[in-house]
This record gives sequence, structure tokens and C-alpha cells, in this order.
Amino acid sequence: MSSTNPKSCNTFPLWLNQDYIEDAIRFKFEDNSITILKYEAVPATSKGDNYASVMIRIGVEYVSNTCNEPRKASYILKTSFQQLPNPLPNDALVSCGVYRREMLMYEAIFPQFKDILLTIGYSEDLVADAIKIDHLREGMLLEDLKDRHYVMLQRKTGLNLEHAKLILRKLAKFHAASVILNEMEPSVFSEFDRGAFNKHTNSLAQFYIGCMEECTRAVCSWKGFGAIGAKLSKIRDKVMEYGTGAFEAKDDRLNVLIHGDLWTNNVMFKYDSGGEVIDAILLDFQFSCWASSTLDLHYFFHTSLTEDVRDNHLDDLVQYFYANLVDTLRELDYVGSTPSPQKFWAEYIETSVYAVITACVEQSIILFDRPVDDDDCNIFGNDEEAKNFRKIVYSDANVERNLKKLLPIFDQQGLLDVK
Repeated sequence: MSSTNPKSCNTFPLWLNQDYIEDAIRFKFEDNSITILKYEAVPATSKGDNYASVMIRIGVEYVSNTCNEPRKASYILKTSFQQLPNPLPNDALVSCGVYRREMLMYEAIFPQFKDILLTIGYSEDLVADAIKIDHLREGMLLEDLKDRHYVMLQRKTGLNLEHAKLILRKLAKFHAASVILNEMEPSVFSEFDRGAFNKHTNSLAQFYIGCMEECTRAVCSWKGFGAIGAKLSKIRDKVMEYGTGAFEAKDDRLNVLIHGDLWTNNVMFKYDSGGEVIDAILLDFQFSCWASSTLDLHYFFHTSLTEDVRDNHLDDLVQYFYANLVDTLRELDYVGSTPSPQKFWAEYIETSVYAVITACVEQSIILFDRPVDDDDCNIFGNDEEAKNFRKIVYSDANVERNLKKLLPIFDQQGLLDVK
């Protein structure tokens, strides 16, 4: 017996059914006696929380020869908008290879990360366990971390220092494992050269240029921000060039596999009985690519922290991440060159135009006080709906307040005076 949420059936792929789920679980646990008694599928994210993929939570009740009583479990199905009965346009994401690349990571890369880190006694999970990788349908069935009592925070919730350091420790392990794997298999990340900005395609140009256009228009309309608006217009005109330059994997850097989209809603946290955070697991690797580790720092710092942490602790967090990265590489007996603290800081500054772009674009979308009943739209497009969405974002009071605080700081740091 199977069931779905009838109000949400149009958001489900037609191939999602009891047989599909049952076959996946049987294969994962090597038990052909598993029989699903019932299942329920519901959207796994709220509107406005995920623009790049379809996320479905599937609760199942099943029996098998190894258990006398029915068991319950929950899984997350992640797939592309192309798989829906009425596909939404997402050519920008398809041309970036986001779905294929993430499937490859869960299938082949992450198991090797785990093995590498086990050599130094590190057994904590960095990512969720994969139940089934389906290349044909661009689908991944993953464990539901809620079953292990992990929770996702509200997207506007700024992370305090304790949460930020926990994520940076995990990120350092993630980056270090990628360095070692690349040393073991030099071509393993050869196709991971298509991040949000890359030299192969400008598929996200409409999104970034459109957002920077509306951002610049808004800033220029604010009293006393004319000079900053003029500088921002120059960044707008060359945003793809500047972004691509920051994302270039240069030979004189310690390049890593970056997460590429590290923000509050792409992490789940676990807490002890006293409410203290004790673990974090990273999610959503569609924009991962081979580049400077500093890109993850810029993105994380300017999408996910409380204002107090962002305003007063960034230098400390950069150093904290650097120390964890270098220490992990040392434990892993990395024989290559690691950057000095001075060189790493110089690299952080060199890629800091990405901090400006992130604050103007992604953080503004996150802070936008979107109506809870507002329908999703293709924000990566350039149709009237997407244009109107961007206009509304940059007229939002939360976005205005944040940019009025950040842009003068960026200006004082010389980050708006790009060449």
C-alpha cells in the first residue's frame, strides 16, 4: 500500500513509486526480503529555500525477514526540475553540470574522503549517506538526517561563533581530504572546473548581471551612496569576468574541492540534551569545483553569520580555518607545499571580490522577506517573472539595511575599486 500527499503530487517525478523506493533500499542493505507496507512523499524544503533542485522527503514503513515488527525510516530524494511532470526551465544549471557532478561526488568521491580521514582516526561524517545514485533520472536517494536528530536552522538565522567554528572544522577536513585524493589520483577532479563562475560557460550570467543591475540601481537611489553606486556599476559590468578570475585554480595556490554553496541551509546540526551544538553535516554540492579554499570562506561569511560574528570575528575565523586545514594536511602526511599564514591571507584578499558579489547577490536573496505563500520562480532566468523578483528583492528593507552597512566597509577596504 502506498500513499502520497495529493496536494503536492505535481511536484513529484512520475517514476517515484513504491517499487522504485523498495528496490533502492533492498540494494543498499543487501536484503531482498524488504517489503514496503506504505510510504508517504512530501516536499522536503519550504518555498524559497531551494532554487536548484527538487527535494522530497519519503517516509516508509517496511518489514523484512530480519525484523519481526514493521520498521520506519525516512529518506530524501533529490533530483532535477527536469524530472517533474511539468519541467521548470533550468538550462543554466544543466550547462554547469551540477546534477551529474554531485552524483559523482556521492558515488565515488565522498567514500574516498571517508577512507582518507579514517587513516588519521577521524570517523565523523562530513556528508549524508547515499542510498541510491540514479544517473539516468538525475536522482539521489539519501538518508534523512532527521532520523539521526539533525536539524536545519531557519535560512535567516545567523550562526554564532560556536556554530561557525564547527562548520569550519568540518570544511577544513573536507578540503584537506580533497587535496590528498588529488595527490593520489591527479585526474580525479579534472571535470570539476565548472563552479558558479567558470571559463567554459556564462550560463549564470543572466542571474548575476541581473541581480547586480538591480542592486546597483537600488544603491544609487539611496541618499549618500552615489559614489559607492558608481563603483558598484563597474563591478556589475564585469561581474562574470571578476568572478571567473576569483574561481580560477592557479598553480601557485593550494587548490581544493570547494563546497561552492556553503550557507546555513546547506548544513544540518545536531545538539545534545543541553542544547549545545555537537556536530554538523554538509549538504548540497551542486556547485563544488576545484579552486581556492578562500571562496568557501567568503561565501559562508557573507551569507550565514550573525552580524556580531561577521563584524568582529572574521579575521579570527580565517586564521582558525587556516590552522585546521594545515594541521589536517600535516596529519595526513601531505608532501606538497602548504601556504604560509601570510600567503593564505594574501590569497583571501585576492579573491575578496567574491565577498562583494556574494553580499550583493546571494545574501540579499537570503535576507529578502519573501511571502510564505509566494510561488517559486526561475530566478536564474531573464523573463519578466525573474526580473520582477529581483526588483522586489532589492526594495526589501532587510536587504537595504544589510547593504548600507556592508558596502561602506567594502569601500574602505578597497574591495569596490576593482581593476
